[in-house]
Amino acid sequence: MKFRILVREQDGVFEAWAPDLHGCRALGKNESEAIAHVKAVIETQLADAEPPYLTAVERTVEVEFHEGQQRPAVPHEGDPTPEGVKGNFMGGLALLLLGITGIVFCFMTGMYAMAPLLLFAPIVIAAFGVLGIVMGLAYSASLHRHA
Repeated sequence: MKFRILVREQDGVFEAWAPDLHGCRALGKNESEAIAHVKAVIETQLADAEPPYLTAVERTVEVEFHEGQQRPAVPHEGDPTPEGVKGNFMGGLALLLLGITGIVFCFMTGMYAMAPLLLFAPIVIAAFGVLGIVMGLAYSASLHRHA
């Protein structure tokens, strides 16, 4: 079988990889060493894999880019959406309310006088809630700035 590999040199180290096979990368002191290493990696991966080996389909896209043009924002898998930010904000609010409830319970039952350390947990929970709310608001503001 033949596989397409790419090789580049950076800071005196050669890197070779097979873009069609996930995880097939190797380094070498020179180009031929990097190619030999990536060949061994490919052979190892094929020995452990079941057909079909190739799942990638090559496509070409045309992009217009002009000198001085601002880079567009590229969405990455896993980036929070505005709905995700709302969920984080609501999670932070829930933690804050849980912490405040714990603090109020400690004071209402008089437990804080018997064991002042009992206040530590609800205070920490409330602090995480405040942090969640602040982070949600900050990220929400950054989404609006870039929109």
